[in-house]
Amino acid sequence: MVVNGDIMKIQSKIYLYNFLTVVFALLTFVSLGSVGSLPLYTVAVNVALFGVLTRVYYNKENHLRRVLKNRRKQKKVQLSVYKSTAASRPVASVA
Repeated sequence: MVVNGDIMKIQSKIYLYNFLTVVFALLTFVSLGSVGSLPLYTVAVNVALFGVLTRVYYNKENHLRRVLKNRRKQKKVQLSVYKSTAASRPVASVA
């Protein structure tokens, strides 16, 4: 059974991972922009580090989105029982 609080925890983690993905992607581009002012080795290490962190948090966010989608799908699956309308129809008399 899915608890609503569990979905809220997952949703808040998605927001956090989304924020961190954007921050690390921006830091990757800022590191690329510092090619002229910093040594090339430092720039390469910074770009690699922030690129890997961006990818990690992007993958974590997408994983949690799939988990949330599956849980919501499981929550919606319910059996429905419909009344038969045959009992409410009048029986035609044959005369």
